[in-house]
Amino acid sequence: MVTVANPALTGKHLTGGEAGASWQGGEKRLTVRGISSGARLRIRDPMANAALTTTPTLITRQKENLGETQARGFELAGEWRVTPQIQVTGAYLQHSAELCSYAANPALVGNFLPQVLQNQFSFQASYLGMEWNAGLQGWFGGGSNSTMIRICYRWGGNLRLTGKYRQASPAFHDFLRGAESDGR
Repeated sequence: MVTVANPALTGKHLTGGEAGASWQGGEKRLTVRGISSGARLRIRDPMANAALTTTPTLITRQKENLGETQARGFELAGEWRVTPQIQVTGAYLQHSAELCSYAANPALVGNFLPQVLQNQFSFQASYLGMEWNAGLQGWFGGGSNSTMIRICYRWGGNLRLTGKYRQASPAFHDFLRGAESDGR
């Protein structure tokens, strides 16, 4: 695959805004946050790869400006401190992004952008002790055409060197790395 330069390419411009709220209760052990992108976030002149030529051995493409895209959505997140050492967090993000205008191919207008997963959920459970820490993290994302899952655990510890504690490098391990499904 080869991408050739495009001297007519221009920068993208975002117009929009978002608003959010946060609540804390249970003696500051429970926090809930919500964010909304409101009516819309519009990006003018986003970039995409367009195939110029395709052969069995080489695809030649060029970046070009699409016209305009629009995204809407909301995020809801929470954090629960079970004890001073144990914390559980989770978040859900829902948003849709679609092509609003594209002079080169008007038939694509109204389609969702395939790179944007419409539903995303993440979680983490952590233990933060004096001598060691551990955690389990997970992420799930899905949309109309694909699903991705990632789950990993982490651990780390403190090493005692010359009378002082020093944080050791944490180790991460993925159970499932970037698994994809086309939903069939």
